[in-house]
Amino acid sequence: MNRRITMHRAAVLISTLLIGAAAAAPAATSAALTPSERIRSQKAIEQVYWSHRSGGGDSSFEQAVPETVLARKAEDAVLKTSALRRFWRVEITPEQLQAELDRMAAHSKSPARLRELFAALGNDPLKAAEGLARPLLADRLLRTYYAHDRLLHEDTRARAEREIGEIGSAPARERTTRVISTVEWRRGLGGHRIPGVLELEQDDFDARVRELRLTMGGATGDIVLDQVSPLREDETRSYAIVVHALDDQQVEVSTIEWPKRSFDEWWSETRGTLAPEPGGTAFEFRLPKVAGANCIDDTWTPTLQLLDPRYWHTAVWTGTKMVVWGGRADTGGGRYDPVTDTWEPTSAAGAPAGRVNASVGWTGTEMLVWGGEGAAGLLNSGGRYNSASDTWTPMATAPLAPRAYHSAVWTGSQMIIWDGYNVHIGQLYGDGARYSPATDSWSPVAAAGAPDARCSHTAVWTGTEMIIWGGANDSSGGRYDPATDSWRPTTLIDAPHVRARWALVHGLDRLRDDHLGGHHRDPAGQPLLRGAGERDLLRRLRERRRLGLVAVRSLRPHGATYSQQPRQGM
Repeated sequence: MNRRITMHRAAVLISTLLIGAAAAAPAATSAALTPSERIRSQKAIEQVYWSHRSGGGDSSFEQAVPETVLARKAEDAVLKTSALRRFWRVEITPEQLQAELDRMAAHSKSPARLRELFAALGNDPLKAAEGLARPLLADRLLRTYYAHDRLLHEDTRARAEREIGEIGSAPARERTTRVISTVEWRRGLGGHRIPGVLELEQDDFDARVRELRLTMGGATGDIVLDQVSPLREDETRSYAIVVHALDDQQVEVSTIEWPKRSFDEWWSETRGTLAPEPGGTAFEFRLPKVAGANCIDDTWTPTLQLLDPRYWHTAVWTGTKMVVWGGRADTGGGRYDPVTDTWEPTSAAGAPAGRVNASVGWTGTEMLVWGGEGAAGLLNSGGRYNSASDTWTPMATAPLAPRAYHSAVWTGSQMIIWDGYNVHIGQLYGDGARYSPATDSWSPVAAAGAPDARCSHTAVWTGTEMIIWGGANDSSGGRYDPATDSWRPTTLIDAPHVRARWALVHGLDRLRDDHLGGHHRDPAGQPLLRGAGERDLLRRLRERRRLGLVAVRSLRPHGATYSQQPRQGM
């Protein structure tokens, strides 16, 4: 096996890799950036991202992105280049780096931010190629080659081939390390949210059934129920499929999978055995012109690549990236960067148990995940994910019963959890707690004056109060002030009808209504759409939801806005 590098060799780890040339310079064999230059470039990039992260809180840049994180990220770019060359004889050429820069400039969903990144690097083409293009390209290629290397994953496949013959129509979970998950698809939206059941629009249901018949039934499309499919493989697992029920209204499918060894685990072990190898060729990099304005109205563009399909997952916006995690009791996730139009996986090391229907909050530096339902049942645990360092920190167990369908808001210093439901015993919860990341501790929320117990409601933070409203069983609401640990009711006058899983629209100048299925008003309060116009908007929203383009939780005939300001004369 390869010997591990020493600390002395680590000091010169990056400087021996010779790739790239500045656009303004004549073509010549490129001079490598020194380790300190690479770290300075990485720092300039991270400072741009940090400055745009929402809710920056009280932490400084040095606290949010310590030197060790900067150094590791700068090292990884060249070590992953060396790993590609050493294990798979794959070279990253200057032409590929230039093509990656060109792709970013042409397809960035945030061109102003990309220009800002270029400027932070002094508009130096070499630094852009090495600081922006190489880390993304090297990571993407390395993960792909690792995932599809049959030799590295031969043990997983051999175990799967050995065990697949033992699987009957009701395989035993406890006999092996295989993971078994079952999901039921139902045709039509009934407004129910049941673990293991996915309600689909009619067209979506039909499309999934066609794909399932093509996958399992071949040319004839005939599927034999309770028969295990041949073994299949994708980037993260070997797996087989069993269809238990299939008609024009319902499909029940089990997936039996044998997870491959994770890339993070392999890379953590392997990176210490690597050293950069000399390379480089005559090349003149150029800084591409960034196309497009910063915002284009009413358009959709697909992202470069997607995570595995999932539902009931969580997502937060950090100010620079969208972090998606969980769903399907999955511990995996991803970070989408609209500037470079790329996905990066979230680390699985130290992540909390996989779950669906969890709640999340964004602190300005961390994503807080709590509650939901895992493979073994409901949870009252969670975790804290730092997007900058790609690391997880455990969260203290809450003094609350395990639950799902609850709400969470971030106040700027605490995450407030409220209410929820245990579907297995039919228990509604009418309590809550506040979590402080600074002390990793929980404190109770007062119950006096609180609204009735509920689930599938929505909560928002106003800056001073948490307002909750609605849910599966109630059309009332409440206002909670954490400063005084006290509740006040929201008025019932002109309140909308009871509803669950409704949606809020934030930050829009024209669509001010809280409910996408209600009337849409401008700031002056005049309806923008009525009659055919409103029906057309709802039709387009439903179509976009069917295509996965917008998350509209439910469409009901009425909606309303709520204001904290009292009416005149009241």
